[in-house]
Amino acid sequence: MRFIIPLVVFIPFTIFSVFVVADQGLWALVEAHKAGWGLQVFLDLVISATICLTYIVPEAKQKGINPWPYVVGAVLLGSISLLAYLLHRAVVERRAATA
Repeated sequence: MRFIIPLVVFIPFTIFSVFVVADQGLWALVEAHKAGWGLQVFLDLVISATICLTYIVPEAKQKGINPWPYVVGAVLLGSISLLAYLLHRAVVERRAATA
């Protein structure tokens, strides 16, 4: 179950994000941040990602997962990277349970 939920969110959200960026371009993201609402959404996501990473980094180290690709990914890709970490963690836990 820990694998299915992140996967169900990761795949459609990543596909949607790729389509939006392909349609609107990366510059549209920069333009949106100039508006008050765009900046608010951006700052909210930065705060959320920062809070998530404060939990993910120690947990990843404990489980033998290199956290830095996910930290960099969170800065560049937001929740796509955090969802990828949850998938990676589920795979590591499943392997440990069957070993």
